[in-house]
Amino acid sequence: MSEFSQDILEAIENAPMFPVSLTRLSELIEKPDTDLAEVIDALETDATLTANILRMANSPAYGGRGAIATLRDAVVRLGLKHVNDLAMASFITSVGEKPMMGYGMGPGELTNHSLMVAYGTEIVTAAWDEPVRHYMFTAGLLVDIGKVALSAFVGVDAQKIVDLANSEGLPFHVAEQRVLGTDHAAVGAELLKRWGLPEPIINATRYHHCPDDAPEKDLVIDAVHVADALTTQCGVGIGGVEGLQYPMSTAVLERHPLKLEQMEMCISEMVIKWQEVNDQAETPGAGGTN
Repeated sequence: MSEFSQDILEAIENAPMFPVSLTRLSELIEKPDTDLAEVIDALETDATLTANILRMANSPAYGGRGAIATLRDAVVRLGLKHVNDLAMASFITSVGEKPMMGYGMGPGELTNHSLMVAYGTEIVTAAWDEPVRHYMFTAGLLVDIGKVALSAFVGVDAQKIVDLANSEGLPFHVAEQRVLGTDHAAVGAELLKRWGLPEPIINATRYHHCPDDAPEKDLVIDAVHVADALTTQCGVGIGGVEGLQYPMSTAVLERHPLKLEQMEMCISEMVIKWQEVNDQAETPGAGGTN
């Protein structure tokens, strides 16, 4: 029996499809011997993404000598990881630009939150003096993708969820579970599974609110959890209903201690990086993600 009601299953089925080009790209970045020609083949079928990559390669942030005119040269200048990050950010921007009334989120709020969590996942990992894995940015970026599928459905009961969370002092995702029988993390994980994304990214979405429930302890889940909590504490992209009740796992902080000043430094770096991305997006001709 499915853990989802029929209404939620329909919401999942009607959610935007993940671009085939990005599925292929996520497969290629996993390969240690990826051929550049395969990357170009995966990207060039998406005209919008190609334009964004070229724009980024020619932006001041990557200002090499001479203008970049071909996708191949752009990928070489940026590197595969940055190309993958930009491709994923372009996708989350496209689905996050619309308001999600069920979560009280205006246009672009999901994008803002997702980008800050994505950068935060890498920043927190570095603060722990752990190696930053290439898919960590994507894991952080897609953490709340379940809200896209649930936004229309959850709007029916949004106030009921908010009232329960406020009256009992519950985190929003726990109130979601009580009212809907599931939450955006479970729905998001199901979406990513259907899209064929790698298991570490699926698990990061599934357990980002409850890392202690994960079948195995995982650095990526822990980093996404902390980055999401810090982003929520900053009030970035949380909408009008989710609030600031987001307890951070003590078990995660025991595994990966962070002093108060380190948390403050992580938040500062996250805000700076997030603002840099927004500034690039607002600058004519710049290589932003919007």
